[in-house]
Amino acid sequence: MNENLRLFRYLSAEAALKFIETRSLRVGRPNEFNDPFEWRLGIDNIERLSPTELENQKRRNEELLNWMTETFGVFCCSSVLDDPILWSHYSSSHRGLAIELKPENEFIEVTYNSTDLLKVPMNYTREEGLEIFKNLIKQKSPSWSYEKEWRGVVKLNECEVAGEMYFKTISDEILSVAIGCRSAIGPNYIRRALDMNGWTNVTVAKAHLSQSKYKIEFE
Repeated sequence: MNENLRLFRYLSAEAALKFIETRSLRVGRPNEFNDPFEWRLGIDNIERLSPTELENQKRRNEELLNWMTETFGVFCCSSVLDDPILWSHYSSSHRGLAIELKPENEFIEVTYNSTDLLKVPMNYTREEGLEIFKNLIKQKSPSWSYEKEWRGVVKLNECEVAGEMYFKTISDEILSVAIGCRSAIGPNYIRRALDMNGWTNVTVAKAHLSQSKYKIEFE
């Protein structure tokens, strides 16, 4: 992994403050992602299949998605902090925060180099299903390439549960907190919240709009 890599988790202010207090991040499950094409499997040699074979393959693909949803959780980060689109989409229209996580080997870089769905054979074993999952987690439509996304994977049976959601405890220190330019929360408040919860070495920065570029800057 690139030693210069920086990873940011964009959150609403409420979710970010809860994370600071609990050290737990919510993890998403494959069937919960906002892009309906996420985790969608293509069908190999679809033009040669009979209607019955096609329905069988659709059912197998759905069964595989259900298995992945009940087995794995995923939390998503970006390697970019200064893109206003990311703040708009994932941090409550610049009213939230971005938490910088410590990069670890389990983070997987998403690629955006294919417009085709990942295709799988008609019959595959559960072991092959695991390999399919490993490939699916890395693939996303080129339309999403602005995200510069990296993903962490956890097993749901190792997560905490609350309110029908799953959470992963972050044992390592976070590196920084960036506050959105429209956030009503000030740096002093975040600093105190961090200190009270043992995050004494975490830096805090406030975002503002560049005066010359479509870019977010920090002070």
